[in-house]
Amino acid sequence: RQVYGINLAGLRIHGYLQEGKAKSGRFYNRNRSIIGLSYQTNGFHLMGYRITGSEGSGIKNYAVDGYSVHGHCSLSRKDSFSLFGKYDRFRGPNKTYSVTSNSAPAKSEAYSRTAIGLDYRIGPGARLAVSDQMLVKSDGAKHNENRLIISGELKF
Repeated sequence: RQVYGINLAGLRIHGYLQEGKAKSGRFYNRNRSIIGLSYQTNGFHLMGYRITGSEGSGIKNYAVDGYSVHGHCSLSRKDSFSLFGKYDRFRGPNKTYSVTSNSAPAKSEAYSRTAIGLDYRIGPGARLAVSDQMLVKSDGAKHNENRLIISGELKF
C-alpha cells in the first residue's frame, strides 16, 4: 500500500521489554523498554529507537535512557558497496540520578557516538568495512575519542 507515493510495506514497529529482579536485594534491578520504528526498501534501511529503564548498583536503582538512529544505503545495483551511519545518545547510571528519588542529575554519565562508514560485499555473507567513529563524553574529566575502524563480517 502506498501513501503519498511512499511504500508502507517497508515500515516496521519494534518493541522490547525486560524486567529483571534479583533473588536477593531490591537494588539489583535491570529493567529496559525499547521502542523503535524502521523503514526498509531495496537498498535502503533507516531505523530509530528509544531506550528507557533502570540499572541496579546494589545500593540504588539508577535511571538509564537514550536513543539511536542508524541507516544504510546501497551505492551499487548488486549491493557491493554501501554507505552506513549511526548516531547514539545515552545516559547511564551515575551517583546523582536515581529512579526512586527522581532527582535531576548533577553530573551525567552521558555520551554521544557518531559513526559513518563504507562497506564492500566480498561475497555472500561476507563484508569488509571502514568507518570513522567519534565518541563525545559529557564529563569533562574523560577524553573524547575519534577512531578509524576496519572491520569484517561473516554470516554463516
